[in-house]
Amino acid sequence: MSERIEGVMRFVREPASWRRILTMGAFVVFLYLIVAPLIMVIMISQILFTIFSGSPNLNLRDFSKILIEYIKQILEFVLYGRDEKPFPFSEFSNASSGENFEANKKESSVDTRTEPKIKPKTSLKRKAVKKRAKSKKPLKKGDM
Repeated sequence: MSERIEGVMRFVREPASWRRILTMGAFVVFLYLIVAPLIMVIMISQILFTIFSGSPNLNLRDFSKILIEYIKQILEFVLYGRDEKPFPFSEFSNASSGENFEANKKESSVDTRTEPKIKPKTSLKRKAVKKRAKSKKPLKKGDM
């Protein structure tokens, strides 16, 4: 029994143990006071976008995916699923599959809308420059 008490006393004396406990508490408060209301705002916004425009907002959906990944990292740390502290104490990455955030961002930025994309108008000057660049002839003043 004394070995068990000695183990507990070693844990209590370690500053790293207290830092982790305080960090975990800060993350739990952050989830409760900041993230939970943010989830409600996103949910209500998406409902309103769906009602009035007929489809959810793509930017909010992409942000939601990032938020889900961040919440997952926080919960893994708080529940002792991992020892690495979540962002801002470390780089934001996908811990479960080993991919980094940029790879996930590229995948989620694929446009799935069915609306036709509108091409921006190009000026006549730009068209002339592109045409000359393709033919590799110098551009004359009269061509613009």
